[in-house]
Amino acid sequence: MRENEWNPVVLSVRPAALGEGPCWDERTGTLLWVDITGATVRRLDPSSGRSASYPAPEWISAIVPCANGGWIAAANQSLYRWEPENAKFEEILRLELPGSIRFNDGKAGPDGRLWVGTMDRSGERPIGSLYRIDRDLTVYEAVRDVTCSNGLDWSPDGREMYYVDSAIREVRAYAFDAASGELGERRTAIRLEEGTNGVPDGMTLDTEGMLWVAQWGTARVARWNPADGSLLAEVRLPALQPSSCAFGGERLQTLYMTSASDGLREPELEAYPHSGALFALDLSAAGLSGRRPFAFDIAY
Repeated sequence: MRENEWNPVVLSVRPAALGEGPCWDERTGTLLWVDITGATVRRLDPSSGRSASYPAPEWISAIVPCANGGWIAAANQSLYRWEPENAKFEEILRLELPGSIRFNDGKAGPDGRLWVGTMDRSGERPIGSLYRIDRDLTVYEAVRDVTCSNGLDWSPDGREMYYVDSAIREVRAYAFDAASGELGERRTAIRLEEGTNGVPDGMTLDTEGMLWVAQWGTARVARWNPADGSLLAEVRLPALQPSSCAFGGERLQTLYMTSASDGLREPELEAYPHSGALFALDLSAAGLSGRRPFAFDIAY
């Protein structure tokens, strides 16, 4: 399908100040995402149109399903065990970091471990990291000197991890050992040129191994080939700051896209009136699956 034939739908849910981290829950057939600065988890049932909001104890940047039920939420410098049925957030891990650092994007990998990054709140200093959190909640610093840790995903065969530090304007690919969780040789998979393609943010993979990358500041989500770095297609949105995307729906052929209004001035909000909205686009492409669960060993 050509770009000019794509018509993303603006879903009728309350816009977010800083929408992020969309995640399809195959267990319930619902979409979850977060409003970071609004400290809220959002949930939508596309079949009924019903939505719900769950207040979080701190700025919340990522939610990841657990293999034994429930969710892990990354908020500020803590991980919480979250049960939406009773709206309970229980802190299970806290990193003692400088006060200006907070968690950002995170996912579970094909190794069953949790991968979550940090950033300086200014978004300017390279003092963040990408962490691997093992099943026993042991924390390992996998990538250092990160400015804004953002999107990540894994190749269909699990042998490469794709990772974004937004300040570098690249999607980097690391050789990945699922048995040990170790990262190996690094290469540049995709390079976004300054001023044209925006800043890479959240991303997701489709069944053909292509990456869909939200490109902050340019009102688009684009499909890229991480093998050769070629741009394949673009989805234009009436929101200047797309932040992330995920496949969902019965056949995982609906691309859900979050966005943000945070930091925009009045002229930009007038030009992009749906900034902060949640979008949906039905595609012929499909996602590999819903997000992988975090298989941690500690019972709660």
